[in-house]
Amino acid sequence: MDRLFRFVDNLFKLDRLDFWKQIRRMERSNQSIKIKIDKLKNEYDKIFNQSNCDARETEAEMEKVNLFLKAHEESNFKYKL
Repeated sequence: MDRLFRFVDNLFKLDRLDFWKQIRRMERSNQSIKIKIDKLKNEYDKIFNQSNCDARETEAEMEKVNLFLKAHEESNFKYKL
């Protein structure tokens, strides 16, 4: 799996022509992946329906923001440079 991630990462580091050469080479490949449709559907749903962050993390971050805003209520952050 790590090899696949490195391959995709390197693919996006290529220039445009090399990128498309690699894509065409992959299209001609006769590799196949065997996976049950139910498992594929579950993974697809998980990608588009689950949040990336935990609700507790979001609450903690919002608490930090609120504490900062309360501590700097009287501050003026509009500066002209």
